[in-house]
Amino acid sequence: MPSFINKALRSAKKASHAVGFVLGLKNTFPTPAVSVTVSVQRTSLYSTTAATKYEYVYKYEEDDNVVDNKWSVITGTQSLMAAATIIEAREKAIGRAMDNIRKGEVAVCRGMAHIKAREKVIGRIFASARECERDVEIREKALEIREKIAKARERASKCTEVSVEIRERAVETHTKAAKRAVTSVKAHKKATREKALEAHKEAVKAREKTVERTIAYVKKHEKVVYRVMACFGECEEAAERTFGRIEPASSTAVQPAESADINSVMPVPDVFQASDVSPNTPEEILGSLDTFAPIENMTERSKQAHQTRARLEMALEAL
Repeated sequence: MPSFINKALRSAKKASHAVGFVLGLKNTFPTPAVSVTVSVQRTSLYSTTAATKYEYVYKYEEDDNVVDNKWSVITGTQSLMAAATIIEAREKAIGRAMDNIRKGEVAVCRGMAHIKAREKVIGRIFASARECERDVEIREKALEIREKIAKARERASKCTEVSVEIRERAVETHTKAAKRAVTSVKAHKKATREKALEAHKEAVKAREKTVERTIAYVKKHEKVVYRVMACFGECEEAAERTFGRIEPASSTAVQPAESADINSVMPVPDVFQASDVSPNTPEEILGSLDTFAPIENMTERSKQAHQTRARLEMALEAL
């Protein structure tokens, strides 16, 4: 697996501890195209959502000794999006908790109203008890009810304190989530810069390798040209041995080959010229050698010339 996928996964795990990754390779390396499927499961405080799949393709192409690597780089945007969804889910959970707290406060207010209504009823009972001092049992029951009311008030005050603490915790959780989002954005920017530098370095290395291959190919081609020049030299020597020394119309010194054109490196002797037209290619030069006599009627030198011609044909096939 390429290194940039591993780095993207590590940065995504650092963005949020609640994100789970499942990797599935559809093909195996090295193939012209490898598809990588990444499943991201978002979790919240109260529920777990379905997994979301992202698919990326890693491609490798090679054409004419030039390596061209193309891939879609995972830049960490999906991890940032997953962190953002987690923050949204936590904010929603905090909002639901605040709604529950408000509902609890409303219920407490209703309970207080109910208690006040009970107090009015108890007041009436006390009034009737004063009028009827004989009924002592009613007074005792009224005292018990008062104690229960005091306990209910204490519980209501405790519920209010708990609701205040829950609000403070919710605010702290929201602040921590915002700080984590900021740190994840900074980490994403840093990882993106590092990946861009690595991609640039790899591209430079690929270009250097291509230049080295081109230089090696040129050197190999020069060696083949030198062998062809040597064959031409042997052919000239054989022709001199067969027909004697013939001075060309214009002689030039043989220079090292700077291109693949053999005619620009070595001039064609006059002995190979047919009528007024001089051959321009090695194939025409070989065609002019067919004007010699048959092999059975040739001398030893003529046979050597034909052997030189055969070696020249082999050199041309090598080109």
